[in-house]
Amino acid sequence: MKILTGFVSFLQQTWATAGIAFKRLLTQRFLSLAAIAGLMIASGFIFSVPLYADAVYFRLFREELFAGHVQDLEAHPANYAPMAFTFTTDVAGKKAPQWQNAVPVDQYLSGEALREINFPIQQMVRRFRTDGYFLYPPGDETQTGSTQYYLTSVNLATISPLEKVVQLVRGNYPQPFTSMLELDSVQAMASETLANQFGIQVGDVYFLRMNNVEVPVNIVGIWRPADANGPYWDNTTPNWFIVNEASYGGAISDAIPDELRNCMWYIVADGSSLHATDVAGLDQRIQNIQNHTSSLLKDVKLDSSPLEALGR
Repeated sequence: MKILTGFVSFLQQTWATAGIAFKRLLTQRFLSLAAIAGLMIASGFIFSVPLYADAVYFRLFREELFAGHVQDLEAHPANYAPMAFTFTTDVAGKKAPQWQNAVPVDQYLSGEALREINFPIQQMVRRFRTDGYFLYPPGDETQTGSTQYYLTSVNLATISPLEKVVQLVRGNYPQPFTSMLELDSVQAMASETLANQFGIQVGDVYFLRMNNVEVPVNIVGIWRPADANGPYWDNTTPNWFIVNEASYGGAISDAIPDELRNCMWYIVADGSSLHATDVAGLDQRIQNIQNHTSSLLKDVKLDSSPLEALGR
């Protein structure tokens, strides 16, 4: 009975208090409106400060990404923030990794690593090239070991996605070639620079030679970079003979000792949805990817990434 009486008394007190407060609000309407407006303004400040801080961080992050090229941002939307990752190997001579050694890291960077980044992937370019080989003209079918009559030094290379990064000037894209034991030539595209310099034509057969290694090459096309400023090109690009990836990882890998003189995996992720709260997690994921690639192939290095921009 006492519990019931206490409960009823509490309800009566609450009702009386609410009634008095309501009557006061009615008699002082302007004070009530001012109090409500104050609460709304305070709430707005509470929510807007983190949003403003996040916007400031994102603007600074974009400027760090384009350090030295901030003017390039003017041609893009305000949320444009491409996060570029460049993994490379650059090992000369007998210490250069072999194709089969690079397959695990290639599969990882082309698959699981992209998911670990956890941001939409805008571009992925894979590129592999050999060291230089002496280029002998059509008709010079005798391997003498002499460099007296060679034209220049060229590199065999493969890059994907081929149709997106390479513009076909004339001819066709190279088809796969499986075995040097077939005593046939590997299909390749010569760069437009080489073609103009030495008069290379579609249908010509050239010979690449170095240290008792010979690779006959059938020119099936002439190419130029679709984007000459792409970071996946290097100073040897004008001297590239581009072949099909199946040819590169098969017959060429079997025939030459330095098929992976230089490799690159270039990844661009869309950072337009990046928030300040995402930074710690992304930073850790990038370091995890870097450590895992090194464990798969010790020669792989992370040359560039958003890590520095994230940390500033």
